Amino acid sequence: MSEHEAALVGERHERVRTGRVMPLHERFVRRMTPLTSAAAALIALQAVVRGWVVSDSYYFQDDFAHLDLARSAGLTTEFLVRDYGGHVEVGQYFLMWLLSHAIDGSFAPAAFSVIVLQAATSLGLFQLLRTLFGDSRLILVPWTAYLFTPLALGFSSWWSAALQTLPMQLATVVVLLAVTRAHRQRSRRWALLSVLVFAAGLLMWQKAALILPLALAVHLLVTTHDLPWKERLVGLRRQWGMWSAHAGVLGAYIFFYLATVDEGTALTQAEPIRWGSLLTQTLFRMFVPGLFGGPWHARGAESTIYPYTETYAALIFLFVFACLVVLSFVVSGARAYAGWLLLVGYLTADLSLLALGRSDWIGLLLRDPRYVADALPVVTIAVLASCRGLLETGRSERAAAVWLRQRMTMAVVLRVVALLFVSSLITTVRMAPAVQHEYAANFTRGVADQMEAEPERSVLNSAPPYEISARADLEGMMNAVGAEVVFDRPAVEMFIFDGLAQLRLVDLFPGSDERTGPVKGCGWAVDQQEADLWSVESDDATPRVLRMGYYAGSEATLHVSVAGRSSSLDVPAGVGRAFFVVGPESGRVSARVEDGDGVCVTDLAVGAAWVAVQPDTTAQ
Repeated sequence: MSEHEAALVGERHERVRTGRVMPLHERFVRRMTPLTSAAAALIALQAVVRGWVVSDSYYFQDDFAHLDLARSAGLTTEFLVRDYGGHVEVGQYFLMWLLSHAIDGSFAPAAFSVIVLQAATSLGLFQLLRTLFGDSRLILVPWTAYLFTPLALGFSSWWSAALQTLPMQLATVVVLLAVTRAHRQRSRRWALLSVLVFAAGLLMWQKAALILPLALAVHLLVTTHDLPWKERLVGLRRQWGMWSAHAGVLGAYIFFYLATVDEGTALTQAEPIRWGSLLTQTLFRMFVPGLFGGPWHARGAESTIYPYTETYAALIFLFVFACLVVLSFVVSGARAYAGWLLLVGYLTADLSLLALGRSDWIGLLLRDPRYVADALPVVTIAVLASCRGLLETGRSERAAAVWLRQRMTMAVVLRVVALLFVSSLITTVRMAPAVQHEYAANFTRGVADQMEAEPERSVLNSAPPYEISARADLEGMMNAVGAEVVFDRPAVEMFIFDGLAQLRLVDLFPGSDERTGPVKGCGWAVDQQEADLWSVESDDATPRVLRMGYYAGSEATLHVSVAGRSSSLDVPAGVGRAFFVVGPESGRVSARVEDGDGVCVTDLAVGAAWVAVQPDTTAQ
C-alpha cells in the first residue's frame, strides 16, 4: 500500500470514529495525486483529439447494413442473432438498435458512443495498471502510447469496427482487473464480475474468447510473479470455481457460436500462413511504428489501411523498440521475460486468427490495425511487466534500476509523455482525412437531398459504390440514416445514381433481350382485357428493368404483370417508353389498359439497368 493510500485509510478510520461526513468535493480533491491528476488530464486530452477525428467521420460499409436491419427488423432474433461473415455480435447489434432511433443522417450519436466507450476503456486500463504495478508515475508512459496511438484511428472512425474493438478492450481490462482483485482480496464479488464481463465481451465479438487465456497468462506471469511456479499453480487451484466458471462460459459460447454460423463461414485456412508478410508488413511497418506515433505521414493510408512506413524509418522504430527490450533486461534481469512472453503469445494468436480467418483478403489487410487493435492494452501490461525493476524497490534490485529510477522524476516522465503525444498527434492530423469516410458522407447526403427535393421522381434502387457499402443497396442506406424515400417506381423516365450521386437517365445494358410485337404498325394491341405479351427468362442482374415501347391515342393507365408482380403506370398520349423494375425470376409478361382507349405496345426488352447514352442534364 502506498503512502497516499495509507493516509486515505487513516482518514477513513478517523471519520468513522468521529462520525464526521466529508463533503463529496473534498473527498475528490483528497484522492487526487500528481499521478491521478495527470491521468485525468490525459483522458480529457484523448477525448478531445479522438472526438475531433471521429466527429467528422461518417457511416461506412457494415454500418449501413446493420442500421437498415435494426430499423426494419427491430429488436428481434433475426437482427440480434445472426451469422454476419462469420461474426456473431449480439451486443453490438443491440447498441446499434438502441442508437438507431436517434440517427437522422448525422454521425453524432455514433461518435458519442465511440468517445464514451474509449474514455471508459482508457480509465479502466489506468486502474488495471495501478492495480498490477502500483502508483508508479512510470505507468503513464506506455499508457500514453495506448491513449494516442494512430493505430486506433481506423477502427474508431468506423462505427461497426469500434463496436467490436472497444467493447472487447473494455471487457479485457475489466476481466483482468476483476481477476486480479479476486485473487488478492479473496473476493467472490470480483470473481463473479469477471465471469459476467467475460460473457458480455463474448456477446460483443467472438474474438473475446482470447480474454480467458490472456487472463490466465497475466495471473501466472504478472500478478503472481514474485511466487515460485508451484505456488502460482496452487493459487489457480485455490480459485478453481472462478476459472471453471470462465471455462463454462467459453464452452457454452462456442456451442452457441457454432450453432449460429454457417459451416462455410467458420475459420478455414484457405492457404498457408504467410508469416513473412505478417512479420514485415503487420509488425515491422505498421504495429511497431504505430506504438511510437509513427510514421508521421499519411502516404499509403486509405480507409482503415495504415500509412506505409519506409524501410529506413521502420528500422529506426524497431531499433527504439529493441532498446526498450534490452533496457528491460538491464533493469529487471530474467524477470523481464514474463512481459515479452505475454506480448509475443498474444500477438501470435492475433496474427494466426488474421491469417486463418481472412486468408482470402490477407494481402489487403496486412496493414489494417483493426486485426491487432485488441493487443494494444496488452502492450502496456507487457512493457510494465518487463520493466518491473523500475517499479519496485527491494534488496534484489539492480543498480541500473536504482540509477534510472532516481532520474525518472515526474517532470521527466511528463516530458516523455509529451513527446509520445506530439509524435502521435502529427500522424493523427495527417491521417485523419483518410479515415473519416468523406466519400460515403458526400454520396449518402447527395442521394438523400435529391430524393427529398423531388420525392415523386422514379429512381432505381441500385448498389452504391463498393468503396461505400458492399452489403446495403441505396434503399437500405437511406433507411439506415432515417431518410424515408421510395425507389423503383414505374415511370416513363427512370433515373439511376452514378458514383458521384448524380442522376442519370436509365436505359438497358447493350445487347439485352428484346422483342417486337407481331402486329405491323402496332406490335401488341392492349385494351382492357389482359393481353399475354412475352415470356422472360430468369437473370440475376440487379437491378433488372423491363422497357416497354408504346404509343397511345390518349392518356391511359397501364397495368403490367411480370412473373406475377404487378405494377401500374399512367402514360401520356403519344409515343414513349415505360420502365418497370422486375425481379430475377422467369415468367410471363402481360398487360391491360384502364381508363383509356387502348395502347399499342411496340416493343419489349428486359435486362440490367444501364446509363442512357444521352443523360438528362436538366435533372442534375
